[in-house]
Amino acid sequence: MEEGLDNLSPEEKELILEHRNKKKNEDEPVSDRIKKREKEIYDHQHMMEEEAKRSSKQLTYSLWGILAFIIVSITAIVLYITKSRLMVPLLIMVVLAVILLIIWLIISAYQCPSCKRHFARQGKEYFTSYQNTTTVRLQSGGTGLQTNTVRVYKVHCKYCGHEWVILR
Repeated sequence: MEEGLDNLSPEEKELILEHRNKKKNEDEPVSDRIKKREKEIYDHQHMMEEEAKRSSKQLTYSLWGILAFIIVSITAIVLYITKSRLMVPLLIMVVLAVILLIIWLIISAYQCPSCKRHFARQGKEYFTSYQNTTTVRLQSGGTGLQTNTVRVYKVHCKYCGHEWVILR
């Protein structure tokens, strides 16, 4: 650190060393900010990948729901055609199943993907946003562009501290 300072007086050495230390301290925060920003970008990409995985799992549940709906519909049609007495109880069961499904979807929206506890979502904090542009067909026969803004929020689990993103 003291290379090239042999010919200087002690006061001059002290001033130069102070200047070097000050300069070094000024350079470090810039690199720290760069590293912090790179980490945020990596975290954002990681959270978006996690959101994509969770969405694909939800798609699987949706497909099972569609299959169940088709089976119940076919059963209802058969019971209606045969004028069965089981039609009314079947309709009551279908209405209750739909209500329970809606309740289950609401509860699962507040579930932590890591520890699987319910009502664990806490601290919705705005993270970033992006725009999706799609081509739409207009009633006049032409085409246009439709832009949707998607807001990305960070939330964390109040039990295990896991952090994930939600899209709105």
